[in-house]
Amino acid sequence: AEYMGDEAYMIMKRYLNGSCGKVPAAVIGANDEIGLGTIKAVEEYYNGESVVLPVVTGQDASADGCVSIVQGKQSMTVYKPIIQLAGKAAEVAVKLAKGQKIEGVNATTNNGYKDIP
Repeated sequence: AEYMGDEAYMIMKRYLNGSCGKVPAAVIGANDEIGLGTIKAVEEYYNGESVVLPVVTGQDASADGCVSIVQGKQSMTVYKPIIQLAGKAAEVAVKLAKGQKIEGVNATTNNGYKDIP
């Protein structure tokens, strides 16, 4: 399912037209579809001409996003285990509805160098 990929495509087309084709350095997409929409717009704008794509990121590790990474067009994606995330979100929602305390909200994790909130 496409989540705002078409809108990202249209926004990038307007940007390129307004900037005389100046490609931004980076596009940080909230998901892979947004990244793919921006890549499509840049490629279409330059219509086969050589152009350096922006650094494009996304999330969700969609099949199309992963293919784009293999093709060298998208720089990265973030895999999110949706079943575990949804389960934890439901657990927290129930606790909040019951007025219970949520543990670990202000927790930190050590990345090998320092504690990160």
